Amino acid sequence: MFALLPYYKLIPETGKINKLNLKAITMKRWILKNKLFFVGAALGAATGFLYWRFIGCNSGSCAITSSPINSTLYFSILGALALSMFKTKDAGNIEKK
Repeated sequence: MFALLPYYKLIPETGKINKLNLKAITMKRWILKNKLFFVGAALGAATGFLYWRFIGCNSGSCAITSSPINSTLYFSILGALALSMFKTKDAGNIEKK
């Protein structure tokens, strides 16, 4: 909470913190912190759809590749997990002894 203090904006009349602005800043930081996860999910979803379109199972017996929704969701999860492995730790989170 103290790391966000410089980004607080006070309402001039009351001197209170604008909570909507704080939520927007917090959400933006969370998205930027997890951008590899979202990029991986998007790339995986595109790959899953293309896999279903060009290679997928015609008979319908394949659980994952018989439906574009199943294939897209499965590959988006795989892509998100694959790229989230490359996430580095923030320097501010490392505890010094």
